[in-house]
Amino acid sequence: MKSNRMPKILKVIILSFMALPSFWQTPAHAISLSSNHQGEVLIFPFYTSQKGWSSLITISGSASIMKIRFRDGDRGAAVNGFNIYSFGNDTFRASVHANKDGQTVLRVAEGGCVVAGDGASGGPGTEFDLDSAIGSIEAYSVTSTFEAPFEAFEDNCREFGKRWRQGGVWYPHPTVGLEERQSVPQLSGDLSLVQVEKGLASSYVAKALKGFQRKIPHTSPLDESPNLAETEAVAIMPDGMEIRPESLEGIDAVALVLSAGLGWKGGVLNDVVTLDTIGASTDWVISYPLDGYKNYRAHSATIDGEQRYCDSFGFPPEEGEPYGNGAGIAIQSWGSGKLYRSNLVIEIDPPPPIKVLLDICHAVNIVRFESHPSILADEGTANVVDLSGVLADQVSKLYWGIYDHFPHESRIPRPVMGFSITEFINNNLNNGAVRANYSVLKPHILQ
Repeated sequence: MKSNRMPKILKVIILSFMALPSFWQTPAHAISLSSNHQGEVLIFPFYTSQKGWSSLITISGSASIMKIRFRDGDRGAAVNGFNIYSFGNDTFRASVHANKDGQTVLRVAEGGCVVAGDGASGGPGTEFDLDSAIGSIEAYSVTSTFEAPFEAFEDNCREFGKRWRQGGVWYPHPTVGLEERQSVPQLSGDLSLVQVEKGLASSYVAKALKGFQRKIPHTSPLDESPNLAETEAVAIMPDGMEIRPESLEGIDAVALVLSAGLGWKGGVLNDVVTLDTIGASTDWVISYPLDGYKNYRAHSATIDGEQRYCDSFGFPPEEGEPYGNGAGIAIQSWGSGKLYRSNLVIEIDPPPPIKVLLDICHAVNIVRFESHPSILADEGTANVVDLSGVLADQVSKLYWGIYDHFPHESRIPRPVMGFSITEFINNNLNNGAVRANYSVLKPHILQ
């Protein structure tokens, strides 16, 4: 049954201009997505240490102190936090990889002193254990800097770890040796996926958020603050429109700016190559970086006795079996003059049980195609799902969209990030002198 009611998100926009007090103006720190990849907060939607990959993190900027937080690829839970004390106007580099014992570690390559949540500390060459092999990363620029030149502390990295006493107190109190800057330093970052054994490397640029907070506090590595939910609940969209979410929650403002490109259809478009003659295989990474904060997905499923929030790749229903949850799922694929299409826009009230081909229910999901082994993850990894039978050709464009896909509690498009990565394994040329392997990474186009 069709409804003539105005969508809540449009009501929110109107209320932003009509229902707020006359003295209200846009806060100086309304959140927005940076157009030049520089901001106070960075979001890296994916890292992995599986399948022989190393994830090389590079963060540049003028921050003397940063915090990075790792979230697992299952539910987006925060699993590790680190404080980074650098020179300012410096670059932090580190790799996430599996060591010889198979443990995922963060190995510092460049950029001052790193302090972990357990108080361990070290500079370049130091390794810290990580609790998740697949996940996402947040990086925060801290407003505080050092009263004395950082060189005075350069040879005393252990002292930084010792200063954080039980309870997260910077000894003897939080401001000793520090002073506040007038503004929050800007950061930029990228992550390179490197597979040495196959000779593969691909990179993506981190999403940068601007206007996060007027000040970002210096907290212990274990502290839950700062986090994405602490921003002002006003989003500035790419067209300049200011939206205050109905919930008045900061995390919903972040969700709005991250999902801006999705529009009303929630579509993801990218390449898929499954051409065996040139050893080509593709994975899609579909990441929900806000899963650790709030659900923005349209339906739930029970997996191993637990309720999980999911998105779906859907197929037309079999005869006699209902399909739909009030939403339509569209899959289109085209290549070599061929077209596969599954367009469904279904409006049923009440909605029948949903019938899906494939649920993706993790914070970080890896979609493999046509039963090819995953490029990025080990066999049996729960985050990996197989999508088969929807490609028009072995070299295709694939579009996946969900119409009217908003969860009931937020009415905000699901904030999804990710990319396709294709490896081409062409063996060796010139009698083995040249390895003809390479990989191509393309961020998803959101429509």
